[in-house]
Amino acid sequence: MKSKTDYLIFGAQYYRAPTPEASNFEEDLKNFAEHGFNTIKVWVQWRWNNPSCDEYNFDDILLLLDIAYRYQIKVILNIICDVAPAWFYQKYPDSLMITSDGRKLYPQTTAYRQIGGAPGPCYHHPEGIECRRAFVEAAAKALSSHPALVCWDLWNEPELTCGIKRESRQEDMVCYCDNCKKAFLEWLMKKYGTVEKLNRAWGRNYTCIEEVELPRSRSTFQDMIDWRLFFADTLAEECRMRAEAVKKYDSKNPVMVHTVPLPYFNMVNACSDDYLLAQSCDMFGNSLGSSPFSATVATSVCPGKRVINAEIHAIGGDTFNRPSIPTFDDMKKHILIPLARGVKGFLFWQYRPESIGLESPAWGLTDLKGKPTQWLEQAKLINNALQRYQDLLLNSSPIPARVAILNSGESQIFTWCISGETELYYQSIKGIFDALYEKNIAVDIISEHQLNSKELSLYQCLIAPFPYYISKKYADEIRAWVENGGTLISEALFGTYDSRINLHAPESPGYGFAEVFGAHEKRIFTASRFNNAYKSKWAEEENDNTFYIKAQDLQAKGFHFRQELEVTTAKPVGFFESDDGELAIASTANSYGRGKAVLIGSLIGKAYFDTRHHPTKEFICRLVSEYSPVRPVANSNGRVDFLFNEGNLSFVIAQSMGQEKVTVESEYLKPAKKLINIMNDAEIEIVNGTAALDIVPMGIEIYRVIE
Repeated sequence: MKSKTDYLIFGAQYYRAPTPEASNFEEDLKNFAEHGFNTIKVWVQWRWNNPSCDEYNFDDILLLLDIAYRYQIKVILNIICDVAPAWFYQKYPDSLMITSDGRKLYPQTTAYRQIGGAPGPCYHHPEGIECRRAFVEAAAKALSSHPALVCWDLWNEPELTCGIKRESRQEDMVCYCDNCKKAFLEWLMKKYGTVEKLNRAWGRNYTCIEEVELPRSRSTFQDMIDWRLFFADTLAEECRMRAEAVKKYDSKNPVMVHTVPLPYFNMVNACSDDYLLAQSCDMFGNSLGSSPFSATVATSVCPGKRVINAEIHAIGGDTFNRPSIPTFDDMKKHILIPLARGVKGFLFWQYRPESIGLESPAWGLTDLKGKPTQWLEQAKLINNALQRYQDLLLNSSPIPARVAILNSGESQIFTWCISGETELYYQSIKGIFDALYEKNIAVDIISEHQLNSKELSLYQCLIAPFPYYISKKYADEIRAWVENGGTLISEALFGTYDSRINLHAPESPGYGFAEVFGAHEKRIFTASRFNNAYKSKWAEEENDNTFYIKAQDLQAKGFHFRQELEVTTAKPVGFFESDDGELAIASTANSYGRGKAVLIGSLIGKAYFDTRHHPTKEFICRLVSEYSPVRPVANSNGRVDFLFNEGNLSFVIAQSMGQEKVTVESEYLKPAKKLINIMNDAEIEIVNGTAALDIVPMGIEIYRVIE
């Protein structure tokens, strides 16, 4: 049976009480419909719509639903529970979150929660859980039968403190209340089974579970990793609760959640795990537009589920920093880049600009009077072009990625424990992603939760950025996958910290992976910006953490770690220059079972992120192409994506990455005769699988394929 969401969603966030005012609803939605937009998102806020303990009032939401229905506009209702009512705090003063250093998070306004009540009660406060459940059930009971409703968005950008204590600082970490301690101890017993096993994992000597102290220092690792993973599970459980509360009264409309991936939200103080949050949802989304990285994270962690951009941040700013004027290509990128990755819905934040608080008067498609802007008209043109091909676009998909980059929440927390930041881990992932993306290699970004035989079987190559910490169970899954024919490409120090015993492994790589890689660490140096005895020998500049890896005709760059390798069964494929001028092995390739394993003794992803050094990109992509069956989908000086419908090429989305004219050559184009730009109907001839595209420098276009 066709779902109510089987259409190309295009529109904007509209209502976050108290703005826009009700006097604007009719005119705004009339104009909205006249521009061809089909969907608005409306906030249903705990504090606003539950003003007293025994009162639920959804009159404003029902009014909007009625007006939307008259103009044939569909509505996504966004449940907002991180604005707890004033009555709740008065009734339950013990519900406040408590930071690591003992401060209470009192209810407050923020730039994006202007009615106050943020961040809400602790997620383990029993009455808080039940009152949120009651609110979600009341909303579902009152609103679910309305014909304008098409979806429930259960949570706007899930995180622990609604942005109040988002930065990864130990003193700001929550929550250290008694309810959290009780729940954490139960979580530990479920994970470890006995206090003895917990002691072994943490390196402690507790005699009973009640003696366990809540982690307050990042100086040791496994206890802190468990502490943060516990809260990632907490947020996932909250999401499940909300899904169940909606479905108690609404079995027809889908539920979703939309997140913000790294680097904006982290696993340290935000504890937002995209994979876990997606599990209880029918659809999934994120809050970014033109970032191919965030679109790839969203579509990778929920295979088979529909993904939408729930908040495209196109016209941002604040009271003293007005938004810049986006170009037509800027607006197209917000839509076409995620569309190329398989995203099938687009909502701008937002229709009218903010008029209350720090974010006013920015973020709007219209001006403050609700009148059209240049970028609103550009969005209309994009939507009109896409809606002409709605059915074909909805049923077209990108080429399935055969390369996966591992994005591990555990590794992210481990990196923070040592460095006090998560950027090094994120930038290692992003650098590798960018290199492959720019080279037209289709790639996914997967969670450690996806390291199982079923989901790994989708890929031919797995890349592990900065895998210093990896759990034994995930390492075992990777080993079995390689033995069965997969290709593993790992940066330095794979599994060097043993998660089972909270100790450094005696050998690197750890968990017996010296056999998988056919190589092990001989010695290791680091290039510290602050204190480095070896820097003058091999760092390039005084404030540079990079150095060279010689690989055949390439001089690629590594970053910070120089892990010199000794081979057993592997062959060397890259070399460092040693202090004495001799070459030391920097990278190796080995056959293991039916698969291959490549080890790189440095962080080449971070090096590429920092420098955009072309030979480093070539080295990354060469390793993929030489040691796995994966090849670029096209030869091009731009980024090219293909969408297929029932095995037939239907659309080409191409970006200029520089100033030169974009050409594309691909086997996928050989059956085709021409391309038609769906924005302007310009035709381009295809000759033997090659086309010269009409794209302005740094621009983007979408073409319909004609065979």
